[in-house]
Amino acid sequence: MNNQTEQKPDQVSRIVESGYRKYVQRRWLAIVLMPLAVLLTGFALLYGLEAANYLSGIVKGTVAAAVIISALAVLFQIVRKLPSSGFRDYYYRVSRHGGVEPLRNLLDLAGDFRSTGGKLKNAAVKQNLQLLEQVDLDEKLRKYNREAGPSALITYGLYVLMIPLIALPVLIHLHPDGLNRSLQFWKAFERPNPYTYTIDPGSTILEQGSSFQVRIDFEGDRLPGDVHLSLRTGIENRYRPQRMQKIGDNRFYSDFIELFNDLDYYVEMDGFRSEVHQLSVQLLPRFGDLVVAIDPPAYTRIEKTVINYPFSRIETYPGSTLRIKGRPNKPLDRNYLIRHTAADTLVAGSEEGLSTWAFEVSGADSLSFEMRDEYGLTNSNKFAFNLFALTDNPPIASILRPEQNKSVLNPENLEITYEVEDDFGFTGLRLRYSVVRAFGGKTESGQAALATPRDRIHLGRYNWDLTGLRLQPLDRVEYWIEVTDNDEVSGYKTARSATHVLQSASLAEYLLDQDEKEQSVSDAFDNARTEFEEMQRELDELRKNLRENPDDSWQSQRMIEDVQERSSDLSEQIQEIQKEFDELRKELEENNLLSEETLQKYNELRDLMEEIDDPELRKALEELQKSLENMDQNQLREAMQKLDFNEQTYKERLERTIELFKDLRLTADLEKTARLLEELSRQEERLMEEITNPDEQIQQQQMIRDEIDQIRDKLDKLPDVGPQKRRNMTEQLRDDVGGDLGEVSEQIEQNMQDIDDGADENQVRESQQQIQQKLQQLSEDVRSSIQSMQQEQITINVTALQAILQNLILLSESQEDINEITRRLTDNSSAFITQARKQNNISRSFSQVSDSLFRVSAEIPQFSNRINEKKAEVMRNLERAVGFQAERDRARSSAQERLSLGGINELAVMVADLLEQIQNSDGSGGGGMSAQQMLQQMQQMGKDQQQLNQQITDFINDMQGERLSQDQMERLDQMARQQNRIRRQLQQMREGGGLRPGDQMMSELQRVLEQMEDTINDLRGGSTDRILVERQQNILSRMLEAERALQERGEDDERRGETVTDFERRTPDELTLEELQQRIRSSLQDPNQTRFSQDYQRLIERYFELLQERMSRTTPVEGTR
Repeated sequence: MNNQTEQKPDQVSRIVESGYRKYVQRRWLAIVLMPLAVLLTGFALLYGLEAANYLSGIVKGTVAAAVIISALAVLFQIVRKLPSSGFRDYYYRVSRHGGVEPLRNLLDLAGDFRSTGGKLKNAAVKQNLQLLEQVDLDEKLRKYNREAGPSALITYGLYVLMIPLIALPVLIHLHPDGLNRSLQFWKAFERPNPYTYTIDPGSTILEQGSSFQVRIDFEGDRLPGDVHLSLRTGIENRYRPQRMQKIGDNRFYSDFIELFNDLDYYVEMDGFRSEVHQLSVQLLPRFGDLVVAIDPPAYTRIEKTVINYPFSRIETYPGSTLRIKGRPNKPLDRNYLIRHTAADTLVAGSEEGLSTWAFEVSGADSLSFEMRDEYGLTNSNKFAFNLFALTDNPPIASILRPEQNKSVLNPENLEITYEVEDDFGFTGLRLRYSVVRAFGGKTESGQAALATPRDRIHLGRYNWDLTGLRLQPLDRVEYWIEVTDNDEVSGYKTARSATHVLQSASLAEYLLDQDEKEQSVSDAFDNARTEFEEMQRELDELRKNLRENPDDSWQSQRMIEDVQERSSDLSEQIQEIQKEFDELRKELEENNLLSEETLQKYNELRDLMEEIDDPELRKALEELQKSLENMDQNQLREAMQKLDFNEQTYKERLERTIELFKDLRLTADLEKTARLLEELSRQEERLMEEITNPDEQIQQQQMIRDEIDQIRDKLDKLPDVGPQKRRNMTEQLRDDVGGDLGEVSEQIEQNMQDIDDGADENQVRESQQQIQQKLQQLSEDVRSSIQSMQQEQITINVTALQAILQNLILLSESQEDINEITRRLTDNSSAFITQARKQNNISRSFSQVSDSLFRVSAEIPQFSNRINEKKAEVMRNLERAVGFQAERDRARSSAQERLSLGGINELAVMVADLLEQIQNSDGSGGGGMSAQQMLQQMQQMGKDQQQLNQQITDFINDMQGERLSQDQMERLDQMARQQNRIRRQLQQMREGGGLRPGDQMMSELQRVLEQMEDTINDLRGGSTDRILVERQQNILSRMLEAERALQERGEDDERRGETVTDFERRTPDELTLEELQQRIRSSLQDPNQTRFSQDYQRLIERYFELLQERMSRTTPVEGTR
């Protein structure tokens, strides 16, 4: 430093002062920088920890305090290390550090420059200046300042400061929200919730006492594993947690919570909390009680109805008045009833603290209530309900009887049973009709007023007198019931029943319909015969299985069950045949188409049909089944014998009934043909006298010709449908009558042509008269053929019965001889071989008589089935007698012989009685019950009828409103059988009581019989109504009137004896020869009995002679039979 040699002390001082100032600046920089570095570094540390861990306020405060304390400590150390010093201290340290003592001396001397001793001081100054010229003072100062404490601290502080300067920008970038949390170190922050969710119901207002449920729905795929609901009321200090249940993929529900106080809640999910929601409890407006009173229209006669809430719908009829009363739970500023469909708002009235409304129902509506209190709160429960207007349906009318399409011969009256029904009642009821004339095409209309019913369901009957309509054949009456209800609100409604048609049938059309019904019965018989043959085949297989596989009871049981099932089916078929036949018989009887004799045969055949389905066959099958279960061979053998017997009896009854039906059908067909020819003759006569219009005459003649053609077709089929034994007669009748009818048809065709051509009127009428006479003659010819056929059959029947009776007498004598010999034999005697041979001969002879009896039974309806049953029993006893004789068993042989003898004798009595009845019916005599006997029987029947009426009334009262059970149907069937027994007794009394033709009582009893048949049909069909009860009372009244009439007559005339049906009441087990002789002789000597024919009496006397000879030769053993 060359220039420094000339420096003065003050210049050196300025240079050092400049360095001193730099030193001081460095010291302060060191004091500030180092604590600042510590603070920033500590803040960066706190920032990082907060960003990563969301520290609590305590932790963050602690860290902040530690940083501040650290900074203060650093500051204290720096201040202590770099103490504050003056200028002197500075250049002393520089002098020592740099080894420039001259500097210290110079500056010290410079400080004393103005003091005394200046020359010395100047010399010293000068010397120090010279020494300093050797030193680079600026460099020494810079070096000291650089190497002194502040500089090192500044360098270290800068290094430390670089850490937060680098870390803080990175942290701010990565966790910008952490800056605020770190600066507010005294406050704790929560980690942000990673889930996206929606909480329901959130913050809201709920009604006090209501229940609520918190639901949280999470969005996205991220779901928490643990979800809790925390609750706290205003009086609680802590939240109460409860687990929420997961329902669905992303939805959680809490339990239902009843709310009575304000409530805060939040949802915590895997440690994260939702915001806190508030539930405020308020008492919302509502009804404490809500009552609806319904006043239906007066015409409905429905009582007032009161309904208490809750309800969602009210049903009532238009015109009803609704009165609504509600009790609010608090005072209200506004309370409205909203009628949504009617678009009307009703303001509530007030009545003793109640809100009231009233209006008339006109149709369906939706109603709700709107309430608001003084705080502006409205009701959440709208108390909404729907009002449904019920429909007063139109009335219903139906005609129950007769059927919808009915064809009647010469209808004079029509009994109509109808039923009308309405919701509430009627204002009018009438029968409307229109008559469509067959000829002329005219239509006439009219109506008849019926009594207006009082009940809403009415079953009525109207006896319609048709005589005023003057119906002719083929005229058609269309009629229906018309009814009007009482709906005065919506308007009266009228309804009508289905149209029924009554056809005034032509006789030919009617008889053709009867032919179809007869054919239906015939086909049903054929089906029943086929069914029985199938059952026989199954029985044969059963017998074969029992013979070949006696130990295979399981297979036999199955076969018996199959036979039982087929037997049940056969029984149902027979019952259906009975029903069809009875309907056919009633129609023929009602229309009086057949003679009394033929109708009597229909009645007798009906009774025989009822006897076909004998339950003994089913009982025999049941016994056979039980014997198989018990594995008892003796019981099995007896059951098989009983089954064989009943099978044969069933077969004979069925075959006999079929043959009788064929014979009866032929007779009926011939009578109907004669009746139709007679009717056509009358129509031809009416044509001549009443019809003058040519077109109507041609139409009438066309109808007559068509009906003649139908008769010819019927005659052509007659040989095929009639019995084979009548084929020759029916073929002859077909050829004779059919040929004449062909000529008549040609005459009618010519007559029609003459009318159409306008021929002379006299010529036309003469032709018509010839046609009329020819038809009348043909009718008489057919009737004559019928009488001839019947008389011939009677002769054959009498001859056959006489032969049978003679054979029975001879067989009785032979059987008596065998029995006398057997009684004298000892067991195991060789004479039993001869006896068995003789007994076998009698058995074969009786078998021929048995066959003859069956053939005769197929010709005579009066022939009782009891005769066929008895001859089957005798046949069985004879066969058993042969078996016991072959076994040389005297006791059992004698017993079976006596049983056989008694049976033969009883058969002889039955045949004798039947022969007497046939001869008497042929005009040889008469007789019957006395008036006293008729009166006693009528009194007994009256008592039985009264008891039956009471049973029916009790039954109806017990089952009203219920469906018929199986037991009730069986009870009805039992009562039907009771009524049928009374009917049969009454019919027998009417037919055999000696009442003269034309007697008024005959007609009265006939009407009673018809009413009884209606009752039987109703009971079997399950029809129990008021009409049935009224009919039963009418039956009893008529029977009582007949009883009084018999009392008044006071006659003691003896009437004719028993009818053949009484055979069923004769049940003697056995007859001795003495009893038989006494019985027949008493009958011959009785003056009240019709005497037998001479041939018959001689035959009986010869029988008695033979008996007497036998009686004189042997002494009867007492007690034998």
